[in-house]
Amino acid sequence: MNHSDDKGWNYPFETLPEWREKEIFHLWEHPGSDTACVIYHETELRGMSDWTGAIALLKNKAEPKLLFAEIGYDTPDWGPAYSENGQFLFMKTYFWRDGQETTAFLILDMLQERFSFCDAGPIGYHYTVIEKAPDSFCLEVTPFTLSLHKGERKVEELPPIPLQMDRQAWRPFSELHDYPGWWKKWKVKK
Repeated sequence: MNHSDDKGWNYPFETLPEWREKEIFHLWEHPGSDTACVIYHETELRGMSDWTGAIALLKNKAEPKLLFAEIGYDTPDWGPAYSENGQFLFMKTYFWRDGQETTAFLILDMLQERFSFCDAGPIGYHYTVIEKAPDSFCLEVTPFTLSLHKGERKVEELPPIPLQMDRQAWRPFSELHDYPGWWKKWKVKK
């Protein structure tokens, strides 16, 4: 993907919150759902590969409509992933709970304009989204070796986390502005 390629989305990006002149951005789109996700205004924090930025969600490439825009999104080095039909967009993000950084997947239903989360735990950054069926997904980890300053550590296979879209607790995109303040009271249906 090219940086700053709008891929034909004729949207006035300069109207987005915190948009800078000559902004470098990343745009992911899905023709099947006629939607796009834009991540921009990225800034590295503390020089530790912790990134924060802004997110914008668009629909209708012919006449783009903004679904959501917000600054302060934690942007890991793993980009968003669409489901095959484009209805769901998964974004890995981080938040602090009980004094510890944990990983979560923000699940965006781009067609019904709602969202949910899945808490993957403190080492959840190793998980990848696998689609099993149009409304059934799984977070899985393939074992690998992690190189560290003081040697190597083998990351064993972690238990898969099933995600059934009909069992998620959903909220409208309008409540994304409250992220991450309500994390402590968020409950994921099991």
